[in-house]
Amino acid sequence: MKNNHNTGYISETGHLTDEAVAMSVEAMMHEQLLRELPDVVSNHLSDCEICNDRVTGLYLDVKDEPEILQRIAAPAVPKKSHFFTKKIYNFAAAAILLVFVAAGSYFFLRAPSSTKLFESNFEPYPNMITVKSNVVNEKAKAMLCYEVKDWDSAIVLLNQFLINKSHTPDVMFYLGNAYLAKGQSDQAIRWFKEASTKSSGFDEQISWYLALSYLHQDNQDSARVYLEMLNKNDRFYQSKTSKLLKKLR
Repeated sequence: MKNNHNTGYISETGHLTDEAVAMSVEAMMHEQLLRELPDVVSNHLSDCEICNDRVTGLYLDVKDEPEILQRIAAPAVPKKSHFFTKKIYNFAAAAILLVFVAAGSYFFLRAPSSTKLFESNFEPYPNMITVKSNVVNEKAKAMLCYEVKDWDSAIVLLNQFLINKSHTPDVMFYLGNAYLAKGQSDQAIRWFKEASTKSSGFDEQISWYLALSYLHQDNQDSARVYLEMLNKNDRFYQSKTSKLLKKLR
C-alpha cells in the first residue's frame, strides 16, 4: 500500500525534497520499486516539470554508477513507508523530462526537446577573421554587423561578398552562423556544408554547428552523427558533445 502523506516528500517550496528525488531515481533504476513509489511523488512528477528535470538529471548523472546512491543521509521519509527505510539520499540535479505513464505501473524518459537543446548550446561563433584596423572593406563591414548581432545586414553583406569571392569558406561559415542565429537552419546547413567542401580551418566548428542546425530542425539522428564524430576526434568540443549526446534519445 502506497503512502500518500506529503511529509518528507514535498518541501515548503511546493517541490519534491532531495530525498524524494533520489527515491524516484532509485525507482527508475529498479523497475520493481515503481509499485512502491508513493502516490504523492508520482502524482507530483506528472504535473511538475521542474521536479521532472531534477529527477531525470540525477538519473543521467548516476545511472552508470549506482553505488553513488548508496550514500547514507538523514532519514526524511515517514516511518511507515516501506520504501527506503534504511537509505535516504540527498541529491539534486537538473535536465530533461520525466514522464509517468499508466499511473503507477511504469514510466519512461523522454529526451529534452531539440529546441531546448539547441537554445542551451548555440552561441554564434566569435569573429576570428577580421583584425581591428582602420581599413574598411566589404568583409570588415559584414563582420562588424555580425559582431553587433545585426544578422539581417550581416547576411546581406556576406552574401554580396561571396558573389565576388565565391571560394571563401571562412565567410561561408560565418554566413551559416548568421542564418542559424536568425533561426533559418536550412540556409545555415547549406552554407556549413558548402564551407566543409573547401579547406577553411573551421572543420570541427562546422561539424558542431551542423549538429546544432539539425537539432534546430528536430533531426536528432543527423545531429548525433556529427556529435559522435566530434566526440571521438576533437578535444575542444569533446566535453560539449559528450554531454549533449547523453541528452539525446
